[in-house]
Amino acid sequence: MMGKKIGTLIFIINFIIWGNLSLSWGAAKEPFKIGAVFSVTGAASFLGEPEKNTAKMIEDWINAAGGINGRPLQIIIEDTKSEESQAVLSVRKLLEKDKVLAIVGPSTTGESMA
Repeated sequence: MMGKKIGTLIFIINFIIWGNLSLSWGAAKEPFKIGAVFSVTGAASFLGEPEKNTAKMIEDWINAAGGINGRPLQIIIEDTKSEESQAVLSVRKLLEKDKVLAIVGPSTTGESMA
């Protein structure tokens, strides 16, 4: 399951890189924002904590290499607390307030279905 999420995150990052090549020339160096909805606490924290750590590791790795076309990657992680209702609130926040380009997660089927 975690391998699939990492693959999805890498796909999204590649999409951003190739989809924005022409837009990045001369543009402000605003970060590419990706949302991540994980069960960092609660009953499914055994899934969410490693997912969070992996997302941060990927963010650090990409930014240490100069970002994406010179723009930093910012992964905004929301903790669902292993609750479906919190997953819905987290996704809304990422979309409406943080204006992320994509969202990875959540950690459990119940949260995904919510």
